[in-house]
Amino acid sequence: MLEASGTIAFLVVQDDVIAYERYFGGHTEESPSQSFSVTKSITSALVGAALDDGILRSVDQPVVDLVPEYASRDLDRVTLAHLLAMTSGIDYVENDNPFGLHVPFNDTSDTERMMLAFRLDGEPGSEFRSKSGDVGLLSLVLSRALAPETIAAYAQRRLWTPLGMEHEGI
Repeated sequence: MLEASGTIAFLVVQDDVIAYERYFGGHTEESPSQSFSVTKSITSALVGAALDDGILRSVDQPVVDLVPEYASRDLDRVTLAHLLAMTSGIDYVENDNPFGLHVPFNDTSDTERMMLAFRLDGEPGSEFRSKSGDVGLLSLVLSRALAPETIAAYAQRRLWTPLGMEHEGI
């Protein structure tokens, strides 16, 4: 059986054509779903677009330029490049422990407050650790840089429409 815990769809694409498609747990091709780590790639593509558009200056730009609340916490050394490479050194731990930060971080409407509580736990640039916290913080930076346009509207304008996506990204 192809079904795995948490799997909602299984697709096989061959020569740019869907050769096999199966859905699980009552899901269909129209069911909305979380994108999980795919968001990391989309966010980095949007940062690239914002750099290209001159909205962001450089990957070497410090996070505190757009999130000044971090200046008092020694986070002034963290750059966009650190967030993109997941080498920020922030104290976010990526695990699914229900008492840890990761589970509520993915299921709250108050992510900004949670991100503003991040602290430096290591030297920026010294260690790679895959963590949603870096992407969350990158999203906060992007959100502030784009304001008043939303990330969703920017993604629609800069990615979804030019790529000819079947459904809207908003």
